[in-house]
Amino acid sequence: MAEQRVASNAIDSSVASPDSSNQTESDQRRRRKQLIYSRAAAWLYPLAGFALIIGAWEVAVRLLQIPTYLLPAPSVIADSIQANAGLLIKHSLITASEIALGFALSVVVGIPLALGIYIWNPFSRVV
Repeated sequence: MAEQRVASNAIDSSVASPDSSNQTESDQRRRRKQLIYSRAAAWLYPLAGFALIIGAWEVAVRLLQIPTYLLPAPSVIADSIQANAGLLIKHSLITASEIALGFALSVVVGIPLALGIYIWNPFSRVV
């Protein structure tokens, strides 16, 4: 008798009710909303935190009248970046090329050195 009830309950639950399609659509809509909110939160919380820190920094520098040579306000830094954009770009390109050349040199020297240490035992002992 109990086995019949369990079997009938399984059959009843597997039969789709008229509201089940609406429920799955509403579940899908709810899941889509949650996904959108979680993706938005992944961007908005860090951005809001960053804006809050920059704003607090700006207010603190102005209220406490901290000298610019000690701690410039973010607005002063932004103005300086804008005023010196050409110079900053020129020196950034030089720095980037130095980084690339340094990496290339480390590969050219490092790989043969590592192979020499690994393959030739006497060289390994010397190094």
